[in-house]
Amino acid sequence: MKNFLFLFVLLMSLGAIAQPTATSSIIPEPGDSIHLIRSQTNNFLESSTGANQTWDFSSLSPDPGNAEFYFKFFNPEDTPHGDRYPTAQLAAMNPDSQFVYYIFDGQALQLIGAVGIVPGFGTVFADYLDNEFEQVFPVDFGVTWSDDFNGNNVFGVASAPFNGDISGEIDGFGTLVLPSGTFSNVLRVREERTFELPGADPMPSTSYRYLAADYSLWLLSIEIFTGPNPGPPLIFYADSPEILTAVSETILLKDIDLRPNPVSPGQQLFLRSGGHPFSEFTLFDPLGRRINSLKATQVGENFQIHFPANLSPGNYTLHGISEEGVFSEKILILK
Repeated sequence: MKNFLFLFVLLMSLGAIAQPTATSSIIPEPGDSIHLIRSQTNNFLESSTGANQTWDFSSLSPDPGNAEFYFKFFNPEDTPHGDRYPTAQLAAMNPDSQFVYYIFDGQALQLIGAVGIVPGFGTVFADYLDNEFEQVFPVDFGVTWSDDFNGNNVFGVASAPFNGDISGEIDGFGTLVLPSGTFSNVLRVREERTFELPGADPMPSTSYRYLAADYSLWLLSIEIFTGPNPGPPLIFYADSPEILTAVSETILLKDIDLRPNPVSPGQQLFLRSGGHPFSEFTLFDPLGRRINSLKATQVGENFQIHFPANLSPGNYTLHGISEEGVFSEKILILK
């Protein structure tokens, strides 16, 4: 049972201070793209709560191993797994070809499903039975909430339940300083989350998200893992905090041409790119496992994609990524 409670705190000492607020207008729309920088560990004052704070993260530096990150947003029906989540209103994809699916009920952006590739398992679906709150609206200083969630992780014919809980608070507002600029009227979201799998220790974490009414979703996101094996925090900041228009997957599929299809192992496939600057191609086998030996050669604006000679027959999925959008196309590998 969800326990969803808004608590508006009246602070008399702040009566003369204009407090910022953010509404659901910050939720991205299909076609939007948010480019982020994955950063190295940064020490910061978790106790910096309250009014008129200055959060200085100007010293954040990109992760030298893998700094590039983004979220691209789509109509769910334009994604490879949209038919699995027919009630979804918005879908997002990250550079690892993981997809998440959302609904918005007027009060909270809720996660209803997630899809990823797990080595050794193939494609894994996280199907929520009780949805997980991603962000509560409106975002006002002093608002608190709590939420329980549960569902099933599904891989092939096997499944395993998961559950968890979240409690959050808008615990401060002020000025945020990032390597990409200085932003005023920023609100800080503090959230405690616990995630559990059967037979495993609970996985608790604390996250801090910084957002403002004029920018899509978060300017900065920090997740700190507090369990027995915590690992480094995850830190992402928006390097160009504005909504960037991307081309949806459906439009890209209209612009490109793949030939031949079907294709034989060891054969080359010619891709007419339609002028889209693809930076990455990924092939997944019929079980959803990534094929790491795929190679692509650019010829002008087009590409020759080289399929390994040891592929087994079956239906594969070719995934292409550019700054303008993505595509996923079924490829039949013959004997």
